[in-house]
Amino acid sequence: MQINFRHQHSDGSWRALNATLRNALNDDHVNAVVFNARDVTEQELLWSQLLQAQKMEMVGQLAGGIAHDFNNLLSVILNYARFALDKLPENSPAALDLYEIEKAGQRTVTLTRQLLTYSRKQVYLPQRLNLADMLGNVERLICPLIGEHISLCLDTAGELGIVEIDPGQFEQLVLNLVVNARDAMSQGGELQISCRNLHNEAAIADATNSSIAPGDYVALRVRDHGKGITSDVIEHIFEPFFTTKPAGKGTGLGLSTIYGIVKQSNGAIFVDSVIGQGTSFDIWFPRIEASPAEVVRPARPTPFNQRTAPLGGNEEIVLLEDDDAVLEVVRRMLDKLGYRVFATSDVAEAVERCTNPESTIALLITDIVMPAANGLEVAARVRAARPALPCMYMSGYSEDFIEDTNAIEQTRLLQKPFTPASLAQKIREVLDAAEHC
Repeated sequence: MQINFRHQHSDGSWRALNATLRNALNDDHVNAVVFNARDVTEQELLWSQLLQAQKMEMVGQLAGGIAHDFNNLLSVILNYARFALDKLPENSPAALDLYEIEKAGQRTVTLTRQLLTYSRKQVYLPQRLNLADMLGNVERLICPLIGEHISLCLDTAGELGIVEIDPGQFEQLVLNLVVNARDAMSQGGELQISCRNLHNEAAIADATNSSIAPGDYVALRVRDHGKGITSDVIEHIFEPFFTTKPAGKGTGLGLSTIYGIVKQSNGAIFVDSVIGQGTSFDIWFPRIEASPAEVVRPARPTPFNQRTAPLGGNEEIVLLEDDDAVLEVVRRMLDKLGYRVFATSDVAEAVERCTNPESTIALLITDIVMPAANGLEVAARVRAARPALPCMYMSGYSEDFIEDTNAIEQTRLLQKPFTPASLAQKIREVLDAAEHC
């Protein structure tokens, strides 16, 4: 027979053992019982890591699928609320109700992006960045977030290497860590954020049990001096919806979002915590070679509540989208901007309209994943007849926008949900760039 049990080693650690027992016979009599045991601690650890990885992947797939549908719904909810607000006096009772709808929608946008980031299905547009510059931009958001009872120590001294990461996701990562640190220091304390270059000599495993290759990295550290995290909680902190906060005080998506960002950026995350002394999160991003001209400081996205009138035009545009509700809301947005719009959910109809010899179409705007065709394939068919026609893409998450991120230039991709202002800005960028080609 076989049995599995745990045995405490002389050094105090516990080991997993697999034992086999059999009778030693002599003339059909049992003379002894033979006991063989082998240490299977490492095998059990690997098995538990595999099960954890499979669980995280399954939850990520579910979260990504739900969030993708939410992006279409939010595009409709937020922009119809905006259409109604534009027709009402600013302080009317109906307008105030619609502002609350808009605010709730914006919070949902944040949650949806966290789900997509965790599942690594958020549209990922990496840029070559200096983390010191990025932290300088984020600092103005951190101070009001942590309050006066917490002091901020920001250390980015020295010449940092360049990393490749989506700037919006990096900002989200830092702010999520800051919120966790703030909540851990309810009585006040010091929040330390620093960056440094490091070289990893040998393959190691990070807090998510991922193997980290040797090489050069830029490390971000966020350390608080709060109550600390127990080891049993650390085992679950990257799981979505896991939270130790009271009901209504947390979604359990903060650290799972960080997990998604780090993995999508080919990075590593380490956690060190001592009860009563605090917690530090170390994020390693692979260091890359880049010239000064390649390093960028991206602009912040256009907020939903922006009130400035967006710049429109009068060009003719073909809009292709398979979701009827999204098709109608984007058509109305384009119409309000002054464009002449041909909106359709039929791929063949869109291609015919764009490739007609007498066509005056100036731009094709297409969703990327549709039942009948991929948006990139539609654009290729159109360009076979009209090579100079610019195309712009709408997408809800990265699986929409093809594994090869080079297939779509960043300047031609608009992430859902978007505002009339961001739509107007992107269209002008694409059209104006086409005019100068």
